[in-house]
Amino acid sequence: MIMKAIQHFLLLIVLSTLGSLVHGQDEIKFTPAFRSSDVVATEGAINSLKNKFKAQTKVSTYFSDQATRFLLVINPTKLAIQTTGGQVMIKYNLQFELYDLLADQIFHSFAVTMAGVGKTEHIAFAVAVDRLNFRNELFKNEMEEGISKLLSYYEQNCERILTKAALLKDTQQYPEAFAQLSLVPNLANSPCLERYDAIFTQLWKEYSKHHCENIISQANLLWAADPSKEGATAVATFLQGLDLNGRCHDSFQQLINRIREKLMNDEFDEKEFRRMIISGEIEIQTSNAIGI
Repeated sequence: MIMKAIQHFLLLIVLSTLGSLVHGQDEIKFTPAFRSSDVVATEGAINSLKNKFKAQTKVSTYFSDQATRFLLVINPTKLAIQTTGGQVMIKYNLQFELYDLLADQIFHSFAVTMAGVGKTEHIAFAVAVDRLNFRNELFKNEMEEGISKLLSYYEQNCERILTKAALLKDTQQYPEAFAQLSLVPNLANSPCLERYDAIFTQLWKEYSKHHCENIISQANLLWAADPSKEGATAVATFLQGLDLNGRCHDSFQQLINRIREKLMNDEFDEKEFRRMIISGEIEIQTSNAIGI
């Protein structure tokens, strides 16, 4: 249920950003994420780990300084604790999982053991975290193996993902089709990229026309409800920002013709009406000009 809610949230993000959508696939960079059932780890260790990984995002090629769909989930678990001479010695297991949020799948996991000494358990854990070295060969090899598994998965499933995206496009489920396409990360020289580009291009064309036609349809309803100069002003206000030479140019011109026919006696100025939509000004002025 949690993952379904997250995926629904991601779909809403796609819906809200279609207007500024950039053609491109996600680079495989990871965002550190933390979870633990250990109370001490939750209260004290997580902040230490966050600080550690915050520094790593600046120097490591594996991490992004922005939120990404690819997570490196870090789960600290206490293995042993001993107090001697006023010092706390602590041993922890640190579990790593390479997780793709969109696919809801863990592609690789590995663990390291760490130990630290301090006056308190929190301090001991902080010392242990400080000793972690994410530049060593073990960490590098594990990360590379996980990335290789992730790339292999999408190479093998790319065609299936694209086929589903195409079906969604053909049934005019455009936001869902964009969300499906977004599953495909940057696969560099993958043979499926040519088909990806073709589907994306066609999807964007169809969505743009569908979106534009929907806006014009709503504008027609506004005009039908109030076929007056004030109604024309409301229509122009509603259409502000619309690309007048876009994919619904013919539908827009038909709307213009209906307004012009009705307001002919009021000297409807089509040039002014268009200028309002482009500039955002909302007062229709009359003049002796009637067409363009």
